[in-house]
Amino acid sequence: MAVRGKLAPGAQDDDAGVCAVCLATARMAELIGRLGRERGEVGELEKAVAHHITKGHAVTRNVDRELAKNATYGQRLADSVARVGGSWPFVIGACIVIAIWTGLNGILSGSFDPYPFILLNLVLSCTAALQAPIIMMSQNRASVRDRKAAEQDFQVNLKSELEITALHAKLDHLMQVRWESLLEMQDLQLQLLRSLEARMAPSETVR
Repeated sequence: MAVRGKLAPGAQDDDAGVCAVCLATARMAELIGRLGRERGEVGELEKAVAHHITKGHAVTRNVDRELAKNATYGQRLADSVARVGGSWPFVIGACIVIAIWTGLNGILSGSFDPYPFILLNLVLSCTAALQAPIIMMSQNRASVRDRKAAEQDFQVNLKSELEITALHAKLDHLMQVRWESLLEMQDLQLQLLRSLEARMAPSETVR
């Protein structure tokens, strides 16, 4: 029995006699029960998918937009540092700066950082010491994004699987109902043929 149209929460179809909330609750319980039978344990992700199916909501969302919206200033700064530090322009620029530094201090007399360039080593060490944890912060955010994207892919696949299974069940039900109606029509036709044969038999006997 189906509910026609879209009913408000708590409403009831007079013709069908089915409460929309009761129907949603029953479908939710049926989905969770099916997942429990197939998987043995129903987690929060599976319950969320069943809830979305029951409510008719989509499970897809823009993960990048959510992370960008909730990102703090420090997280955005870490992403920027990782994006610049992991690029060829940064590598080329650093090589140019090192070459100019060593060239000037090796050629000019009375340079501020003569060979073996202790000040340059100190600057590079401090830069690496600060850059490494900042890049790790950005990598942690990237791992969080990948985990959220994987969870969303799992929810989308699970919802598709459940929806396709429900669609197959509906088609099987329709085929069974149609087959039963065809059998009933066939029985009715056979009865009509028998009645026609019974009516035609006396007239042939009289001839």
